[in-house]
Amino acid sequence: MRTHLDWVSAALTLTAFLLPQASRAQSLDEVLDQVRPDEMWRLTEVFSELDRTSSTEGERLAADYLEQQLEALGVPHHRYEFDSFLSIPISASLAVTVPESFDVSALVPAFSTSTAPGGLAGEMVYVGPTDSEIVTTRDEDFAGIDLEGRIALLRGYPSPELIYQSERAGAVGAVCIAPSPRLVNMIVSSVWGHPTREDTERLPKIPIVSITETDGRRLEELARQARIQVQLEAKTDTGWKKIPLVIVEVPGAVEPEKFVLIANHIDSWHEGVTDTATGNASLLELARVLNENQGGLRRSVRIAWWPGHSTGRYSGSTWYADNFYEDLYKNAVAYMAIDSPGVRSATELEPEGMWELKGFLESVMRERTDFRGEINRSYRYNDEAMWGIGVPSLTVYPAIPLDSQDRAKDAGGSAYGYWWHTIEDSLDKADRDLLLRDTKIFLAMLWPLATQEVLPYDFEPVVVQMEAQIGEYARAAGESWDFGPLLESVEGFSAAAQQLKARSSSAQGDAVAAANEDSMAVSRAINPVLFTIAGPFHHDPARQFPLFPGLGASAELADLEPTSEEAGFIKTELLRETNRIERALARATCIASRGTDRTPCL
Repeated sequence: MRTHLDWVSAALTLTAFLLPQASRAQSLDEVLDQVRPDEMWRLTEVFSELDRTSSTEGERLAADYLEQQLEALGVPHHRYEFDSFLSIPISASLAVTVPESFDVSALVPAFSTSTAPGGLAGEMVYVGPTDSEIVTTRDEDFAGIDLEGRIALLRGYPSPELIYQSERAGAVGAVCIAPSPRLVNMIVSSVWGHPTREDTERLPKIPIVSITETDGRRLEELARQARIQVQLEAKTDTGWKKIPLVIVEVPGAVEPEKFVLIANHIDSWHEGVTDTATGNASLLELARVLNENQGGLRRSVRIAWWPGHSTGRYSGSTWYADNFYEDLYKNAVAYMAIDSPGVRSATELEPEGMWELKGFLESVMRERTDFRGEINRSYRYNDEAMWGIGVPSLTVYPAIPLDSQDRAKDAGGSAYGYWWHTIEDSLDKADRDLLLRDTKIFLAMLWPLATQEVLPYDFEPVVVQMEAQIGEYARAAGESWDFGPLLESVEGFSAAAQQLKARSSSAQGDAVAAANEDSMAVSRAINPVLFTIAGPFHHDPARQFPLFPGLGASAELADLEPTSEEAGFIKTELLRETNRIERALARATCIASRGTDRTPCL
């Protein structure tokens, strides 16, 4: 193993010696032409032999390897080492003892509790739909089921929602049926990043194992015919562990303090080739190309290989957001979290982002790809730890077509490959040509953000989002809550956003810096209320939220008696959240409309 690493290190060192240094590409096309697949494929091959579970020797070797290559290429970089709260799966077993006796293959998810020596014995009760097409147990399936002191048999990947409902119903353990014929590694903590003392209350309190769909349906059928007794064992190693974070900084020539951040996670389940050794390789190639063309960069580019993604619920990127908050707040112009490039059969593309960058992302996709679909809004997964800070995010995910044999019906990564989070995520699942294509797309997004004089922000699409979401809340709430004043504030922001767009498009000289600062400041004002409940300094639970998530309870009001206690509680919640949003919109409106007079905005 080390011989292979040393050979590749020597090969890349020789390559770096032969390369022309600090070339000055004059156009994006010239920069894209410099992207090469060979070096990326070498790293992919090396990492395909490393189990990079976070905090393990494999992850440390991967970080060492990156540092070796960056040093050989002359790319400036830094390595951090810090303690992270992780949960490493160790072992799991499940055996049916009554009415039959047989063993079932199982995995333990990260953040399951461990059973006592000898395991947990008890009755297992099925909680879920009868329809075979429904792959996940729903909230309503718990109604009328007595789980007190029993083990819940559930449909779906192990998830915080399923475990919370099971614990609430009194279950002492859980068996989750993955919608896959393979054992799939997962994490069951809803805590985003490192937990606070308050957050620890949301960590699972029962042992959990996951089984395949084939075995799960067998147990479902058995549960309908008789009472089942099982023996469950689960073991995890949960606690604070040291992990490495490698970060590159390619300095810009004009505004070096400003930067674009692009990142991917270095850790994986098992060897994790498409989730995501290929992403690690893509970033290393981007670091090489950008470093050789740094003279063309107006702003800096920061590249990060996050640890703690899979077994710490994005703990590496969240540590960085917490520890470099001021730098990110003042200087990060955009964040690109990439995932699973270069995946076999992944010929389709799924771009998404915050909509102040929607127009920019659409233009890149039209000019550089065959994609002609819709740009999705950003969703919260894959190390999206910067939402509370307000840094706008954008990315593009490769995707395997629905009709491909490689496509899984319910995979969440690896471009929807059936091997996602399994031991089958091996080198044969990667595609060298698609890795080249995807890396060039990332560079086509990254280069303009780092080189264009005026940042390509446009908040008019954001206004459309705001109006649509508030309208949806208003229709659900009916006459129980008045959203009129809030919509008026959005209308005022809309007019200011048009002024900022006009000012930015015509800016010259010192006015450029002012327009860019104002665009960034507007993002910092509106994104925390548009995307989060926890706000700028804390992290929401790991789940998906609608826009303006703090207003979500408004949908419940229409079904409540207006004078009831519950209605009063919800109205208090909505009033406070409306105040928060109104304040953010007032600040954003002031910033966007102030022009060159630099009126202070509170």
